Amino acid sequence: MTLPLITAHRDGHVAELTMRNGAHANAISARFAQELVGHLQAAVDGGARVLILRAESGVRTWCAGHDIGELPSNPSEQISWTNSLETLVSGVRSVPIPIIAAVEGGVWGGGCELVMTADLVIACRNSTFAVTPTRLGVPYAATGLNRFLAALPIHVVNEMFLTANPIDAQRAYELGFVNRIAADSEDLHRQAGEVARRIADGAPLAVRAIKATANALVDANPMSAAVSAQISELARSAWGSADYQEGLRAFAQRRKPQFGGS
Repeated sequence: MTLPLITAHRDGHVAELTMRNGAHANAISARFAQELVGHLQAAVDGGARVLILRAESGVRTWCAGHDIGELPSNPSEQISWTNSLETLVSGVRSVPIPIIAAVEGGVWGGGCELVMTADLVIACRNSTFAVTPTRLGVPYAATGLNRFLAALPIHVVNEMFLTANPIDAQRAYELGFVNRIAADSEDLHRQAGEVARRIADGAPLAVRAIKATANALVDANPMSAAVSAQISELARSAWGSADYQEGLRAFAQRRKPQFGGS
């Protein structure tokens, strides 16, 4: 019997979704994305007014980002590859009600973008956030980078992406990325529930309108065709590079990659 990767719990107008693939650090696979998006839609259809997204209590990693095993192994595969992270983020952004990310432990790569896509973030004091595409030789989508830039200063985003160094919950709070810091799992659950109930007590239509307006304003920064083409070419070069292959090998062999720039 295949166990679910996501489970749902409902308390009045508050829905809580728990990621339960701790054995794989809640990595974002095609199945994981499908299950999570399905639960999100079911919660909305069932009349939830707010959602809490969390991992199981006590986890070391809230979400490890992309399931590396599903990344394309060569440029030809990249053309037809379905990006599970983009599928998941698109599904999360289509949810019309507020989502609270209740974070415990480390968040890596695309997991950070999943957190960024939430409307509010509450994190345990032990939480860290790291974006690691340069350690795999992977480019990052402009839409994803834009979500980081909407939440953080450009120099902080550059530091996170270019160094892959994690930032801790306290710094994330000081930068305005995290709304609240919890002492531990129990406090995280309490605070997330408290904020969720406060939102659920508000006028549902007004809440939806404010969320939709905020998202539309954040997205209102079109890119010129010339710049878009230039970025696409840089991304294609990265996907087809020897460095990308080296990044995948190094990850599988649990060693530091040796990038040559080609």
